[in-house]
Amino acid sequence: MRNILFCFCLFFLLFSCNSDNKKDMSANGNEEQELMALESEMIDFFQSTLEKNYGDRYAVGLFVKGMEKYHFNYVLKVDQERLKEINRKLYGDDWLYSYFLDKRVLDVSGSNRQQMYNSAQVELTPLALNLSPKDGFSYYQKELKSASHPAMKEMVKIIDATGVPIPSLIWGQLNSDNNRICSDFKSDRDIQMFLTLFCWKYLCHSANIDFRTGEDRTEVVMKEAGY
Repeated sequence: MRNILFCFCLFFLLFSCNSDNKKDMSANGNEEQELMALESEMIDFFQSTLEKNYGDRYAVGLFVKGMEKYHFNYVLKVDQERLKEINRKLYGDDWLYSYFLDKRVLDVSGSNRQQMYNSAQVELTPLALNLSPKDGFSYYQKELKSASHPAMKEMVKIIDATGVPIPSLIWGQLNSDNNRICSDFKSDRDIQMFLTLFCWKYLCHSANIDFRTGEDRTEVVMKEAGY
């Protein structure tokens, strides 16, 4: 009788563990699918925005040349409503500050919200990637470090050497099209995601959205302009 009871308890324990593992695997699978869908939506929005502003032949290259000349004083035409819709997922589901960026680094680098919204501050603020997540699950660890394209390998070297993606170094790579980082934008997803993430603060700035919070600042900007 004892043996039967022991076997039953052991079977129940193993069944429970297996069931929990399946639930965890299912949850992780759903989470990754949700993340991939969000990234694809971000990439599509960034690429379509550039093409609407510069045409579809070499939009990224023209964007980089424009930024080299005018810096962040040139404002793109951005679909604010669609950007806000994507941001609701990016900020609302906490993907931005759990998977992509480290908010503590961003807080240190951008002293206050008014400065953070200023065009010069937006341009100089580092891409505060989450380099050392507790669970090992971050864009840098999961995607960027495993990217095979030479341009992305170079970015990883820069990040490893400096501890943070410094904007001037990244723009240097873009301006020179080093390792075809601009030329291969349309064909390489790792480049697409990196440049999309790097330029997301610029899209927000162009649409009067606070990059740190995702909040619409249109009314504030209008008041500051005297309207």
